[in-house]
Amino acid sequence: MKTLIPRCPSCNNALEQSVQVCEYCDSPVVITSFSTLGGMSAPKVNKYANAYKDMISENPDSEILAISLGMCFMRLKLYDKAYEAFDKAISAYTENPEVYFMAAVCALGGKKAFLAGKANVDKAISMLKIAIDIEPRGIFYYFDAYLRFDFYKRKALNIRPAYTDSLMLANRLGYSHADVQTLFELLGVEAPAELG
Repeated sequence: MKTLIPRCPSCNNALEQSVQVCEYCDSPVVITSFSTLGGMSAPKVNKYANAYKDMISENPDSEILAISLGMCFMRLKLYDKAYEAFDKAISAYTENPEVYFMAAVCALGGKKAFLAGKANVDKAISMLKIAIDIEPRGIFYYFDAYLRFDFYKRKALNIRPAYTDSLMLANRLGYSHADVQTLFELLGVEAPAELG
């Protein structure tokens, strides 16, 4: 069976089968969550991004390469490039709710929702709606509540459902403190006390 990623982005060794961790250097091969990048230095993440870009030029329809590249760009706080990579994965008709969630994060461009433009906030809400339609998760509703609170409520603008409705659904489905911490690390902003 041929691998989804032909060579290790860390050591550049060829991979014979679909693997998550390189058998030569013990580095992750595929980056599908932000936690995989947690301990990597910026130069190493940049090395991964360059490797993924090269592999995408050889295999432009690879959803997994687009997602991995988007995660690298996101870790480097290159939100526009990350959004483009996630949009490429979305164009491949992905049913991975994480991709829509990450695209929603990138839509804000590293700004608080309050400071982001309305079009960006609405784009993020739209991406979250798709993620929720695929797989309702508490953290997705929590992020939706944050967007509705920080942009709409704080600017005294009306939106339905209100942030309190999304927060109620988030609480009903459940989310962890670690989920919230990771969300705001991804966003690069502090969590508002009003969301609890």
